[in-house]
Amino acid sequence: MLGLDTVRGIVTSAHLFEALPSRSTKELPVAELWNHCVSTAVMVRRIAWHVRASASVNRAAFTAALLHDVGKVVMNLAHGEAYAALRRRAETPQRPLWQEEERLFGHHHGTAGALLLELWGLPGIVVEAVALHHTPHRTREGSTTPLTLVHIANALVHLDNPGGAAETQLDFNYLQRLLLPGKLDLWQTALTAED
Repeated sequence: MLGLDTVRGIVTSAHLFEALPSRSTKELPVAELWNHCVSTAVMVRRIAWHVRASASVNRAAFTAALLHDVGKVVMNLAHGEAYAALRRRAETPQRPLWQEEERLFGHHHGTAGALLLELWGLPGIVVEAVALHHTPHRTREGSTTPLTLVHIANALVHLDNPGGAAETQLDFNYLQRLLLPGKLDLWQTALTAED
């Protein structure tokens, strides 16, 4: 049975992706973005089971995973052609896209998405997971949270994507602080063993 938070996350993210004006999606592969978010949410569930996360953390992480890249839509709407040009350049990245976003615009898609979700009144734990999914070391939390699960799931899903290598970096120090594996191959092995 789906919880209210899960249904809210699915409806919110699906509505957002469907409601985009066509001019705003000209250079943004919305279907690909949506597929990535759904894949990340599915991976979050697997990781949550593996680390025995509480039901509330699992639900919030699922919602955050569905919405974790909503900031790319915001950035595309706010920065138009400049963001489209950055995304075209990022197809052969030297650095992760989020670092290039920060360099060029002073913020990255996690921050932009979090601001939108905060305006929409989503729970702070979901907003934080979206804001920091590339930079989890910035949190003050010392336990496994939705941020932890989204961070790991996003990296694992990018690992399966050709050209996603720059986006697959785990924050080793953050994960070590939580006594969790800080290497992707260890997560892949653990999750494959469960299949």
